[in-house]
Amino acid sequence: MKNPCKEYHVVLEVLGPVHVGNGRELDKKSYIFTDKKHIAVIDLEKLYAYLSGKKLAQEYEKFLLRGQMKLKEWLEKQNISYEEISPCVKYRMNCGDAIQMNSPDIHISEQIKDPYCKPYIPGSSIKGMLRTILLADDILVNSEKYARLKNTMGYNISSRDKVSRKEYLLRDMAAIECEKFHTLKRDEKNKQNAVNDMMSGIIVSDSEALEMDSLVLCKKVEGHVDGKDHVINTLRECIRPGTKIRFTITVDETVTDLTVSDICQAVERFAQNYNQCFVEKFQGTDPLPLDCVVLGGGSGFVSKTIIYLMFGEKEGVRKARDIFFKTVAGRNSKHASDLEAGVSPHIIKYTQCNGKRLQMGVCRFVVES
Repeated sequence: MKNPCKEYHVVLEVLGPVHVGNGRELDKKSYIFTDKKHIAVIDLEKLYAYLSGKKLAQEYEKFLLRGQMKLKEWLEKQNISYEEISPCVKYRMNCGDAIQMNSPDIHISEQIKDPYCKPYIPGSSIKGMLRTILLADDILVNSEKYARLKNTMGYNISSRDKVSRKEYLLRDMAAIECEKFHTLKRDEKNKQNAVNDMMSGIIVSDSEALEMDSLVLCKKVEGHVDGKDHVINTLRECIRPGTKIRFTITVDETVTDLTVSDICQAVERFAQNYNQCFVEKFQGTDPLPLDCVVLGGGSGFVSKTIIYLMFGEKEGVRKARDIFFKTVAGRNSKHASDLEAGVSPHIIKYTQCNGKRLQMGVCRFVVES
């Protein structure tokens, strides 16, 4: 019997640093500079065991609770060198353009890693990105199918309710995704049941584990429509440009008629729309190549939503601005100027890496076989 499952090997070639966080942060007591370009992230349990052997456990506890110094300064005060605690180092990382030895204290958002402390990209993150792209493509090609949902979008929550953007759009997005993806008729009485989702026929693996030297620290940079940048003291561990992230997509043809060719075509149309409705509004910003996707944290609102696709370029600005106004995050923001700027949000997410200004999360999508 012919195998109904086809496996494709796919590569994401990183053009702009990619961050998928694990929800944890490193503070000044968790890392030290080994030289001007690298930091060492410390295994605090191992360090505690080492310091206990030197009868310094109590002093170390006081430092963790109330100490104002950086970890390296405290160690030097105890006459302990970096070489002595080197067995307690989890990993070393390139600082890139983000931080220097004399920089103020900045917390670092960690990249997700496997049990062997190697960075990777979860298949769920990649599949979520592809799901958004495929939905966007269907809205572009079959806009009439979503006309009713477009007219009711955003009206299910009062402007007095204090909700996040995710909560604000939750019910609407469930209905829109149901229209696109719930086609299997496994539960005909309840179309919204997840068993009807044809994306169950698309299996995306976790990426292959990457080496630690694929990580680089990146600082958050907000680009404005006039070409001016604003640097934010937020640091992230990111997968560096030039890295190749490898994973597989398995398509079960008994469940879905989607093909990898369909995905590649959707990627191209998504990039075209993203450039037209968003990127082109920012002076000095290069458009996405048409074979590129945007992945991970810090890549921005527009790359993860379908507002412009549902409402078009001009109406989409007003709708996106209204979403910011009506949600908790936007109540005290400067989105009142979005209509004048001709784009909402009026900032694009960048970072500085290897002396270059790069959009966060941009990757070339390449199917190898």
